[in-house]
Amino acid sequence: DLRLNPAAMSLDMAQSLSMLEPFGMGNPTPVFGLFGVRLDKITPIGEGKHLKLLFSKNDNVFQALLFSVRPSQFCFEIGDILDIAVTLGVNEYNSSLNLSVQIKALRMSGTDDGMLFEQLNAYHDYVCGRDADVSVLIPSRNEVGEIYKTILKRPVSSERLKYLGIISVGYGKTKIAVSMLLELGL
Repeated sequence: DLRLNPAAMSLDMAQSLSMLEPFGMGNPTPVFGLFGVRLDKITPIGEGKHLKLLFSKNDNVFQALLFSVRPSQFCFEIGDILDIAVTLGVNEYNSSLNLSVQIKALRMSGTDDGMLFEQLNAYHDYVCGRDADVSVLIPSRNEVGEIYKTILKRPVSSERLKYLGIISVGYGKTKIAVSMLLELGL
């Protein structure tokens, strides 16, 4: 709904959003975009079922919660520069009010949305057997080599590889290249 500078996030802002309630069907909770934030710390909480993440941008440091994601499912690493979509709320604990930041979505910063959606649509059409613009899906030899070199540098989850590939090679090409490499036993 709004691009937000992390420095602008405050308890007062979250409390003022309550004037827009009740949220639900027809009146969704406002979602804010925080762009180019650095992931500084990953802490499992709730018996490892959720994550508390520490971010920074310039001199601003904030934490945010990511629910229903275990550390083994989280493909981002400390030092990654991310764009995150969040909701803001008020958390009351021991008679104290605090800002609550909940993550709704994450991605690597610098993602080209136009290219991403073009490739997502083409890949979906291809997988479903519909006419697809395969020119945006077929990776070049160099692009497959780039993905292979990324894997050789150190073990990478397929989810992380997908996010890294979105920026350099593209989503569809990355998915096809990984399939090719798996089929070849590489």
